[in-house]
Amino acid sequence: MFLTSVEAFNKVNSFIVLDDVISSFDAEHRKRFGDILVEEFSSHQIILLTHERAFFEIIKPRAKQKGWEIKSVRYLESSGTELVEAPRNLRERIEKKIAEKEKDGLGNDARIYLEGLLKEVAQRLEVKVAYRSNDTNGERMANELLTALKAKISKSKCKELQGNQVFDRLLASTNIGNKDSHDHYTSMEFPDLEAFWDDVLEFESLVRCGVCGTFLDVRHYDSVKGRIRCKKGELDYSWTK
Repeated sequence: MFLTSVEAFNKVNSFIVLDDVISSFDAEHRKRFGDILVEEFSSHQIILLTHERAFFEIIKPRAKQKGWEIKSVRYLESSGTELVEAPRNLRERIEKKIAEKEKDGLGNDARIYLEGLLKEVAQRLEVKVAYRSNDTNGERMANELLTALKAKISKSKCKELQGNQVFDRLLASTNIGNKDSHDHYTSMEFPDLEAFWDDVLEFESLVRCGVCGTFLDVRHYDSVKGRIRCKKGELDYSWTK
């Protein structure tokens, strides 16, 4: 009835705001409701908010197909409620802080950016980590992912990455980002935070192509030459499957 009223009475403003409306529906209506939104209201701008994970997981793939923006909202005691930024926006904020020598929150931002990179790389290189349920799988920390990635690189005999010191530097310095995320007696200084960010950028340059912007990926594996590549082949390493 609500969606029908939108079509009947909202002739001028083609947008809909839905704030946790699914909580008033029975469970069996979630998929149908999501399908109707995506298929029948594509001409509208839709702002859809939900705290129900099941509904989020149902509508997320459909929303991606249609090019919707998908954002997560989180609460931190230090900063309150905030949108989880896309990596591009987060990087812009970090680079602005670096340029202005602003250290407030810089280590925490760099740590979050690093964890995002590591999750992307771990997925594309099929890095094995201990099982976690869906609710907690996305919360893996940098140390855990770096350790697992190093093991994968060693097992795959990637001579270009094996022994690269940036992995050890990051393992030793992720505590900089962790301390910057919480109240701590140790005050991080800007040069230390900048050095940590430089390590993050060096790591990114090893796993993401500077030309096409894509990551190393097992889907681009050359079984004849025993090489793993980015999408366009500009980034190219030895790799044993």
